[in-house]
Amino acid sequence: MRTSWRRALAFALALATTRAVGALDRWSHPARAVRYLRRVTWRAGAPRVVHAAFVDLCDPAVEVRATAPGEGGRTVDVWGRAVGAAVAVNGDYFETGTHVPLGPARG
Repeated sequence: MRTSWRRALAFALALATTRAVGALDRWSHPARAVRYLRRVTWRAGAPRVVHAAFVDLCDPAVEVRATAPGEGGRTVDVWGRAVGAAVAVNGDYFETGTHVPLGPARG
């Protein structure tokens, strides 16, 4: 698990400090302590879209939570709107029939 966190951190740092040649970046601030990047690059004539959220976890307005029992079975965007989240990400695998998390994330 440590390796995956290190890889995610390395990817986030690389994304934050570099700009791809020919990329179109659009930054916004959807909520306090949140910066959102939508980056579009092109490869073989097709657009590739990257979404990245940079969140100041030290800000007292920031709350991190997982899906609670009974909240599963929704798409990420539907769940995020239902709980009033400024940012929502899919962080784990789940059993398709029961929506019980299969990895280390537990709500």
